[in-house]
Amino acid sequence: MKKYFLIILLFLINIDLIYAAEPKIIKEANDVIIGNNLEIRISIFNDNNIEKEFYVEEQVQQDAVFINPEKPTEIRSFDSLKTSFITWQIKVPPQQVYILSYIIKPTVIGIYYSKPTRVTEISTDITYLSSALQVMVSCNKNNICEENENNLNCPEDCKDAEKMLEKENFNLLYILIPLIIIFLILLFFILRKRR
Repeated sequence: MKKYFLIILLFLINIDLIYAAEPKIIKEANDVIIGNNLEIRISIFNDNNIEKEFYVEEQVQQDAVFINPEKPTEIRSFDSLKTSFITWQIKVPPQQVYILSYIIKPTVIGIYYSKPTRVTEISTDITYLSSALQVMVSCNKNNICEENENNLNCPEDCKDAEKMLEKENFNLLYILIPLIIIFLILLFFILRKRR
């Protein structure tokens, strides 16, 4: 009888560990204008009745400059490509949210893609993933066609630049075609006189 009572007691004590809720991970950021800082926030909610310790890994794409932190925690090589990571080791109290953030500056106009954040519970070595994040990096609409802007990714600023380029190419053809014709005619007469 004592044996059964001990088994039931151990079962009741460990039931919280058996049915432990997985952490809720939310990654979010707002759209940004090129040249401005982008803050990415990662919220980890511990829905358990005990404190949990996690190892968090965030891969940062190459088309961004680090602002805070100023450099990655580590750089890993995958098929000779170097990839930057920011890592944290955190303890999240029961029924609490722990918010991590980092700031980068995207260097390319378009969609900045952030892969899912990896959150590994240290005591169980179970890894959970956030969803991926896509942030729109738009051009600085200031009627100036700046570096990194072109008529495809910023037509508001670069429509005049495209027209100027078309004009330059168009004018260049008007000059090159007659010169080529004159050159061919001269070449024809020079070769004819030699015969």
